[in-house]
Amino acid sequence: MTDGQRLVQYNQPNSAEAQISQWLISNPHRINLGRTGLLLNGRELAEHDLTNKSQYTDLFTGGIYSTFHINSTLVSVQTYADPNSDSFGFAIESSLLSIGALSVFFDYPYASDADKFDDPFVGIFNATANHTTVLHTRGKSWAQVEHTLDATTYYNTIEWQGAPANVSGPLAGTHRYILQPSGRQKSISFASTYTPGPTTVYPASFPQIKAASIFWWQSYWRAGAFVDLTGTHNNDAIELQRRTILSQYYLAINNAGVDPPQESGLTNNGRYPLLTAHAHP
Repeated sequence: MTDGQRLVQYNQPNSAEAQISQWLISNPHRINLGRTGLLLNGRELAEHDLTNKSQYTDLFTGGIYSTFHINSTLVSVQTYADPNSDSFGFAIESSLLSIGALSVFFDYPYASDADKFDDPFVGIFNATANHTTVLHTRGKSWAQVEHTLDATTYYNTIEWQGAPANVSGPLAGTHRYILQPSGRQKSISFASTYTPGPTTVYPASFPQIKAASIFWWQSYWRAGAFVDLTGTHNNDAIELQRRTILSQYYLAINNAGVDPPQESGLTNNGRYPLLTAHAHP
């Protein structure tokens, strides 16, 4: 044993073992479990369908607040993530709900690492023959979709409140399911939870997810500390303050799961290691 150091080179990627090298870089990699969106009269909305768009994130509660107009009609959406499970809560308000024009879709992709640095984890939504989905009706206000791709099966449980609704699907040639409100209410809230096995107990609701998000984020900000630069009129100091707070926010939202983020970046879907490392003999 000595107090010296020796340089260790990680031969990655390895041109001599290109196939094995690429596998090690790509695996394990994240996959997109599902996509949630809005439909207008059964048609998926595009960017040009929306006007007067506004969206902001409340860092103190974790809530994302979105407003926009569709054909001059206001739509507002609240989104929260549960810090304790793979659950998301949504609350939608619009008069389009009361006339049945607005609905929610849930779509499930086939996993792919193609273009992993451009659109991470998005997956393939037109390879429907490569995987299967099955709808299980659990009660009057919740349903469950079973998704199997290759050797992996997981479940998406959908629970709704505020308006009578039902989940149907999949639409022909897709793995897309529709949550369609059927009452005259102008608002609906729902939760979407992903689990490795089927859920047999009543799932989390939007109010529960919202409360958990607010509690976690307020605890997070109150437990930490940073230098307060708001007392100065220097624009560079104010910008530094903004970046300091955002860096703490990004650290929190990316530090999740059992496996740490890969060294090539927090949001990239690859696992390139550092070029060199120092080891003690």
